[in-house]
Amino acid sequence: MQGYLDPEYFLTHKLTDKSDVYSLGIVFLELLTGMQPISHGKNIVREVLKWTHLSGVLGSLLINIAVTTLSSDT
Repeated sequence: MQGYLDPEYFLTHKLTDKSDVYSLGIVFLELLTGMQPISHGKNIVREVLKWTHLSGVLGSLLINIAVTTLSSDT
């Protein structure tokens, strides 16, 4: 069960509808990434957040380079 429980559960010791949604989200991430919820001390949610942040930064950088390049050609 480790990795599927809502972090709020550890504070409140109560399961809610939000807990179910969180757990389902973990299952979706597991299916999409092929990763276990917790593997080698890494949490799937944190890893996916890192990837999306890095891809967002990389995407922004590429867009800025393209805009700069296109602007200098005109």
